[in-house]
Amino acid sequence: MDDRLRATVELSRILGIPRDELRKQFESRFNGRKIAKGLDDEQAEAVRALPVLPPGGAFEACWVPQAVRTIRTKDTRSISLGMYVVFTIGIGFWLVYGIALDSMPMILSNIVTFLLSATILVMKLKHG
Repeated sequence: MDDRLRATVELSRILGIPRDELRKQFESRFNGRKIAKGLDDEQAEAVRALPVLPPGGAFEACWVPQAVRTIRTKDTRSISLGMYVVFTIGIGFWLVYGIALDSMPMILSNIVTFLLSATILVMKLKHG
């Protein structure tokens, strides 16, 4: 089974929509709020989130090693205070924007990133 077919089968199972019906819905119109006729808002949100999951997950995961190392060693000499201040503020704005859009994937990914970067920032402020 190729990757496309496997993804379609899995998505069909998750959404509870027969595979042929799912394909028809994707081939139909895209109107922004709903992916296709017949999907409710929750299903449409799940479909819109699918392409974001791998890069979003990688983006959040990239902060874990730095946060773990900083917490374990308390060594923050090589970390730029200015960069983490600006970055954490920026992620905070993205989080607020995700809340304003009511976009759960955007909210969740930015919460994770915000918490990790804020942890590193607090450690930098505490330990210099």
